[in-house]
Amino acid sequence: MVKTNMVKISLRIEPTVLRGIDNIVDNVIIKNRSDAIRSLVKKSMDKERTAVILSKGTDTKYFNVDDRMKLENGEYNITAKLPNKKTLVEEQIELLRNNGFKKIFIISLPEIIIKIKDILGKRNYIKYIENNKGLKTMDALRLLKGMVDYDFLCFFGHDYPNMDLNEILNEHVNNHRYATINMTWGSSEAKSYLKVNGTKIVYFEEKSSKVPHLTFNSVFVLNPRFLDEKGHSLVYDVFPRVAKRGLLNGFITDHRILKVLSIKDKEKVMKQTIKTRRSFKEQA
Repeated sequence: MVKTNMVKISLRIEPTVLRGIDNIVDNVIIKNRSDAIRSLVKKSMDKERTAVILSKGTDTKYFNVDDRMKLENGEYNITAKLPNKKTLVEEQIELLRNNGFKKIFIISLPEIIIKIKDILGKRNYIKYIENNKGLKTMDALRLLKGMVDYDFLCFFGHDYPNMDLNEILNEHVNNHRYATINMTWGSSEAKSYLKVNGTKIVYFEEKSSKVPHLTFNSVFVLNPRFLDEKGHSLVYDVFPRVAKRGLLNGFITDHRILKVLSIKDKEKVMKQTIKTRRSFKEQA
C-alpha cells in the first residue's frame, strides 16, 4: 500500500467490538490493531473498485507478441473485431463496468495503446500505462506501484473473463488475502498445475499434466503490497514462490476463461458476451 501521512486519533470502543477487531489481525496483511481498524474503515467506505488489463506477456516462447498478442490475420487480440463488430477490449470494458469497477488500468505496448484509444475514445475512468520495454508480466504489473491504494483485480489482454468478477474480489477482500487466483479443472492442454489445501494453494508450477488437475484460470486479485515481490514472470517466478510462503489462495469456478488467440476464438467470445449482457439485464 502506498505510504501516506498518518493522523493520530483516539476513540472509545466496546470490548466486544475490540475483540472482533483483534480477531482479524493475521500478522501478514493485517499486522496489528491499527492495521485492522484502517482495513475495516476503508472497506466500509465507497472506495473505487479497480481492475487491470495486462495486455502483455513475454514470459516464454508461448508468451511472445506473435503467439499471444496477434491473430492469424495480424490483428492484436485485444483490439480484434468480433463478429458483432465490437472489439474485445470494448467487451472487456463493458463487463468490468457492469461489475461495478470504477477505475481501469490498461498496461500494454505503446502501439497497442494507440489503437485502444482510437477505439474507446476518451474515458476518464481508464488509465493507460505504456510498457515501453516489452517487460515480462510481473515487471509490467510493477509499473502500477504508487497508483493503486486498494486490492485490485487483474486479467490478461487476450481474455474474456466470463464469470462473476465480484465473487472473487469479495472472497479476497473479505478474507484479507494477499493474492487470490481463479482456478478451474484443466485438461492436458492446461499450462498451470496446482496443488490445493482448502483455499490455500500449496504448489504452483507452469507445466502440463496428462491427468485432470486444478489450473490457473487467468483472473487474479492482488493486495498492493504484492507489487513489491521480486521476479520477472508471474507464473514462472512469483506465484510459485508466494505459494511456498502460504500466501497464495484460490477461488474455484467450473468453467475456463475464454481466450482470443485465433480467429475462430472470436465467435466463441461473441456468443458468451451476448449471454453475459442478457444476464446483467435480467439482474437490473
